[in-house]
Amino acid sequence: MISEELIDRSLMPASALNRIADLDQQTSVHDHAEADLNESEERFRTLVANIPGAVYRCACDPEWTMIFISDAIRSIAGYPAADFLDNRIRSFASIIHPDDRALVEEAVLEGVKSNRPYVIEYRLVHADGSTRWVYEKGQAVRSSSGAIFCLDGAIFDITEHKQTEADKALIEIELKDSITELSILNELSQVILSTRELNDILHMILVGATASQALGFNRAFLFLINAEQNTLEGTVATGALTPEHAYLTWARLASEEHSLRDLLDARTRELSSDDAPINLMVRQLSIPLNSSESIFSQSVCQQKSFNIVPGSATHTLDRRVLQQLKTDCCALVPLVSRGAPLGVLVADNFVNRKPIHDSDVERLRSFANHASLAIENSRLCKSLQAKIAELSQAYNELKDNRDKLVHYERLSAIGEMAAKVAHDIRNPLMAIGGFARLILKKEEHGEIDKRYIQIIVREIDRLEKILTDVLCFANPANPHRKHVDLNSALQSTFEILSFEIEQNNIVIEQRLDGGLPRLLLDEDQIIRVFINVVKNSIEAMPEGGVISIATLREVPWVRVEIGDTGAGISDEDITKVFNPFFTSKSTGSGLGLTLSAQIVKNHGGSIEVRNKKPRGITFVIRFPMRTLDEAA
Repeated sequence: MISEELIDRSLMPASALNRIADLDQQTSVHDHAEADLNESEERFRTLVANIPGAVYRCACDPEWTMIFISDAIRSIAGYPAADFLDNRIRSFASIIHPDDRALVEEAVLEGVKSNRPYVIEYRLVHADGSTRWVYEKGQAVRSSSGAIFCLDGAIFDITEHKQTEADKALIEIELKDSITELSILNELSQVILSTRELNDILHMILVGATASQALGFNRAFLFLINAEQNTLEGTVATGALTPEHAYLTWARLASEEHSLRDLLDARTRELSSDDAPINLMVRQLSIPLNSSESIFSQSVCQQKSFNIVPGSATHTLDRRVLQQLKTDCCALVPLVSRGAPLGVLVADNFVNRKPIHDSDVERLRSFANHASLAIENSRLCKSLQAKIAELSQAYNELKDNRDKLVHYERLSAIGEMAAKVAHDIRNPLMAIGGFARLILKKEEHGEIDKRYIQIIVREIDRLEKILTDVLCFANPANPHRKHVDLNSALQSTFEILSFEIEQNNIVIEQRLDGGLPRLLLDEDQIIRVFINVVKNSIEAMPEGGVISIATLREVPWVRVEIGDTGAGISDEDITKVFNPFFTSKSTGSGLGLTLSAQIVKNHGGSIEVRNKKPRGITFVIRFPMRTLDEAA
């Protein structure tokens, strides 16, 4: 080849120069085209590498023969892309899951036929034998004449997404089952816990264990503990002894279309006649609890649940009980309330032989917890009713005895009052009668001694005083309250008793609080209280002495203290001074202090008496400080 530098183009003809210029131009265009192609291929490779799925171009044939497929297919199917090119080692159709091949072919051909993109989700068999879910989207590429040239598309691994969807669906199913189960347990619990009759509760427990709308076991048996015998006693059961009997019962119940509540309500009224044979059988069973190896003993003593399968019951006692129940597969759960065992609940699928899973046993255990509480509540209610009946009887007896005692005390009080009044009236009457006869005798001689008349008047006054006290005690008057100055009421008392105070050489010492509020009292009744108390002190000091009076504010009370220097009262008698007809004097009705205490109480106050040192007693009287509205 002659170098371009050695050619002198000035010596060449024009036609040659034109051809050379054309060649140069063609070479330059070719070079630019090649550079553009290389750049385009680089961009395509970069784009394909960044796509999370496998990009492909394949023939529209049964094997989906790959013309091109990106390396991402290795992460999806476990095989390198080269294996699929021209079906070199394997065809793409060969790794499609056998159950999905027809689905893929139908979807692709439908898209090609309608000249629209096809979208498919199907499974691939990975090189390691596992199954992968993929999402594929593609479209047919056609020539200008409309003939199918190839299929272009992309395949994405959606296994994790599918697994998430499957997990979500499973969780939703489990959640729905749990909600249904909780709803059933809630309905059962509400009905059972609202019932107090034990037999009704036991029958409801069996319905809850066997109803198709509830736990759905074929049969259920209830054993309760006999604490005295240390045994489990067969109490009640439901179900059939033969499959034929069961199918007849189920068919009848299905035709009647009972709800769970209907079945529960029906069992509260009477025991189903269908259950008579199985109840007769279970009530003949008594299971000793003295063997620690027996699963029945373990269920009670250790509060454990068991899923009994063929061969798991090895103890002789257990085999005998299961043989009598005509079962070798059952769920055994304890009935426990507040930590104390009550019995066991046994359920099986004697008829349909449906396997019992641990989850079934757990559901039965949850139901048994509610049932145990209902049984315990029923027993407590029955015990409470018995206690109430016992207390009611005791109350009625006590009431009768109290009424009798009140009646006897009333008769005794009336008798005591009659004797006291008769005694107190007898002396004045004898004096009046004696002096009246003397007056009659003296009148015959025209001589009447006024002293006799004075004695008669005095004794009549005594009679009036006795009768007044008796009448006030029997029918106390209601206080007519008004604002009263307590210190003034005390001064009025001293004025009324001034003659007796002077005659008996009594000295009055006063410590009166001048700032006392005016109290709402019946002044006449309160003065009568003060008179009774002061006279009691005067009579306790026949040789004279000191009566001390004090008033003071003691919020919310006003306190009055009246003390004397008399002989005092014995510890035995000091508790009796306010009792009706009690007196240590030879005269008087014994009602003065009783009436005083009654009046003070009617005013909302209190009165008490204390011995004081070195001698004498003190009466302490309290009156409330309150308004007229409060007093009302």
